[in-house]
Amino acid sequence: MIQIQGRDTCVKGLVWGGFNAHEDHRGNFIKLFNNDFYKANLSPFCPEEMFMSSSVKGVLRGMHYQTGEFAHNKLVICVSGTIRDVVVDLRSGDNFGAVWSSILAPEETQWVYVPIGCAHGFQVLSETATMLYCVDRVYSPLHDKGVLWDSIDFKWDILPPILSDRDKSHLTLNDHKAGVL
Repeated sequence: MIQIQGRDTCVKGLVWGGFNAHEDHRGNFIKLFNNDFYKANLSPFCPEEMFMSSSVKGVLRGMHYQTGEFAHNKLVICVSGTIRDVVVDLRSGDNFGAVWSSILAPEETQWVYVPIGCAHGFQVLSETATMLYCVDRVYSPLHDKGVLWDSIDFKWDILPPILSDRDKSHLTLNDHKAGVL
C-alpha cells in the first residue's frame, strides 16, 4: 500500500510518503505505483518516463528542473541507501526560494512528489544509493535547467560534495529571481 506521510505548507504541492512492504522469509515485495492513488492524491499525475540513478557517498545531484512545455511533476523514490532530498520553490510569489528537505531511505520516507516550478536535488549519505524518478513529461535537453546547489538557503550534509561539471555551472537562485534563465 502507498501512503502519504505529509504535505509541505511552504512548497505548495510537495507531498511525501512511503510504501508498505509485504515481507516474508524470501525478502519483500513493494507496490511502487498505483495510478488511481496518484491521480487521487497528487493532482493528475501520469508518468511518461522513468529514470534510475546510482551514486556513491557524497555525490550531490541537483538542483534540476525543466522549463516551458517540458516542465514536469516528478515522483522521486529512494530504492536503496540513504539520501538527503532537497526541493527549492522557483515559482514567483512569497515562497520563492523556500526550501524543503528530508531524509529518504527505504526504512523511512521513501518517496517525494515534486511539483512543476520546483528544482530538485539530493545528496548521498550512505555508501551508495539508488533512486528512481518518474516524470509526467518527456525529458528535453533544451529545457533542462538547474540552480547552483550552494546558492539556496540550505546547509548540505557532506562538504565538499562530489558534483558533475554541469551541476557546478548552474545559475544561482538570485539569477533565477532576477529572471536570468
